[in-house]
Amino acid sequence: PTMKSILAVVSILWITTTLTVFGQSFDYSPKKPLPGQEIRISYTPSNNLLGSERVSAVLYVFEEPTQAPKASNLSLVQNNVPTSGTFSTSKEAKSIFIRFNSDDRTDSAFYAIALYDKVEQPVRGALAAMASGYDNNSYAVANSYSFINSEPWSIGPYSDVNTAYNYLQEEFKIFPDSKDKYLELYASLGMALNDAKAKQEVK
Repeated sequence: PTMKSILAVVSILWITTTLTVFGQSFDYSPKKPLPGQEIRISYTPSNNLLGSERVSAVLYVFEEPTQAPKASNLSLVQNNVPTSGTFSTSKEAKSIFIRFNSDDRTDSAFYAIALYDKVEQPVRGALAAMASGYDNNSYAVANSYSFINSEPWSIGPYSDVNTAYNYLQEEFKIFPDSKDKYLELYASLGMALNDAKAKQEVK
C-alpha cells in the first residue's frame, strides 16, 4: 500500500476515535492493539446513560468479516468514574465492537476498535470487519443475535452504510485482493448507496 492510502486509513480511524472520546467519554489503550493483546477500556456514561445506577457491556469480536462475531459479556469495574474493563482477543481477531447498555436496557452507546499488525497497519480484514459491523444489514450482524440471548439489539445503534462503505474501500486500498473475498458485502453496500462503480464491478 502507498503512504497516501495508509494515511487515509489513519485519518478515518482517528476521526472515529476522536468523536467517540469527545462525544461519549470513551478511551482505550493501547491505541493500536494487536490481535491477542490485552486491551483496557474506560468509559464515562454519556447523558443518555447517566441515569443508570450501573451499565453493562457486550463485547463483539470479529474473527472473519463475513461471519457472525463472537459475543460475550464484558466485566466492568464500576466503583469509580470512569467505568473500566480489561479484555483480550484471540490471535485471529480483526476488529472489536463494544456496546454499553443502561441498567433498564432502554439506552445504549456503541464503539469500535480496529486491530493492527506489528508495523501499525490494520490487519488484513480489520477494516472489512469494521464495515460489516457498521452495516446492520450484513449477514454477519444479522446472525449476531443468537450469540447472547439476553442481548436484544444488533451490534450498532443504526445502520451506517456510508461509514461501512468507507471502511471497506480503505480495506481494498491496503489489500486489493480483498475485494474478491468480500464481494458480497461490497455489492450490498454499493446497492444501498446506489454506487454505479460498485454495481458495475460486481456484475
